[in-house]
Amino acid sequence: TFDVSQDQGHRRNMLHPGFTCVGIAGYMDQYGATYWVQAFGWKEVDRNQTSPQTPVYDNKMTFDDLNILIKNGADIILNNDYIYKNDSSFKEGIVIDRDMTIDGQGHSIDATRLSRIFNITSDNAVLKNIVFKNGNTDGCGGAIYSTCANLTIVNCTFENNFAYYGSALFSSAGTLT
Repeated sequence: TFDVSQDQGHRRNMLHPGFTCVGIAGYMDQYGATYWVQAFGWKEVDRNQTSPQTPVYDNKMTFDDLNILIKNGADIILNNDYIYKNDSSFKEGIVIDRDMTIDGQGHSIDATRLSRIFNITSDNAVLKNIVFKNGNTDGCGGAIYSTCANLTIVNCTFENNFAYYGSALFSSAGTLT
């Protein structure tokens, strides 16, 4: 017997607040072996909601999910990895336009070489314990572009990011610590 609640991928899907429907089916073969399958789904709703409603890709949340957290939270603790899934609205990065701290707890944010990760315009921002992967732009700041007055980066890793200037980070104003 396989306890799906102990498998992190299955558990994440079962507890995901965006999944509002589940389908379960069973089949018994000619030898009496039983097979089960479950499918998680959601009902499309207004994208201004306060909880993610998009599917999990390979046990990772999307940039849309991360944007919702950023728009609705003051300080954020990430409990998942996030991945860019070809959403052109985030091509220049998810905008952080108010003061906040994001603690990644070692989780990654992967732009899959298709976008920048963050575009920070707030007065104060703290990013800690985050792995920034595969950020990409033709301009400045592959992973992060900042005009933030006070940007603090603590215990973050930058992997495989690309930009014309500042592959990992480009700060055009303020203090960077």
